[in-house]
Amino acid sequence: MFKKMATFTSLCLASGLATAEPLQQGIFVGANVGYVQNEEMEEFDLADDNVDYRSYELSLGYKFNNWLGVDFRFGNGLSERDFAIDGSSNHAELGIDGISSYYYRGEFTNEDARLYILIGQSSVDTTTVIYDDAGNEVASADDSLSGLSYGLGAGWYYDDNFSINLEYRLLLDDDDAELTTINLGFDYRFNVWKL
Repeated sequence: MFKKMATFTSLCLASGLATAEPLQQGIFVGANVGYVQNEEMEEFDLADDNVDYRSYELSLGYKFNNWLGVDFRFGNGLSERDFAIDGSSNHAELGIDGISSYYYRGEFTNEDARLYILIGQSSVDTTTVIYDDAGNEVASADDSLSGLSYGLGAGWYYDDNFSINLEYRLLLDDDDAELTTINLGFDYRFNVWKL
């Protein structure tokens, strides 16, 4: 995990994000799509321990200055994923039913782009359903997991208000799951509603 984040940070800094300049204050909204991977799925004996999902998130936040900002996010899975179960003809269907996160957001900026850190808390609701060969439901489990969440992102300005963002996050680290995500999205910053 830390090796991946260090590599991501190096790539972002290499693109010229090292100099800090004043950041536009105010409200921002955004959206992203993501590739979420569960690297410790232990509830069922799946043939593949690395379970991946597709997701989306909507965000709302406020930047007070470069070093102080808040970022609230709400999202969901885009579709269920189907996996074989070891030693059985049954299969499992897994999906994300909800994602909610809140973050402290600090940024390093220049006139072309920004590098930002996210540190906070996430909750993820998942559903797992086991089916037999005939398609009958055999078992199911609903989980609500929560824990520490943090990551790095880079944003490139399209204009004064709009930017395209790429992120890598540890979405959730729990005893039953370790969810990491790579997101591609955008945010829009308003010129009004400044404190």
